[in-house]
Amino acid sequence: MVVKHWREDWTYENPVQWNYKGDKVWEKVTLNKADVKGKWSQSVWEVTDAPVTRARRHGR
Repeated sequence: MVVKHWREDWTYENPVQWNYKGDKVWEKVTLNKADVKGKWSQSVWEVTDAPVTRARRHGR
């Protein structure tokens, strides 16, 4: 039996980032296009589609 606890979404050159501030508070940040050019971002979500309180990553 496989139990799913979260899902990962990968987006290419995504300027929108959600940063966890604590106490179930999230802050929407819009990055410069130059900062995300050629990069992938990863967001991790609970199975309820609520964001998981983990760091969001950008990388090539």
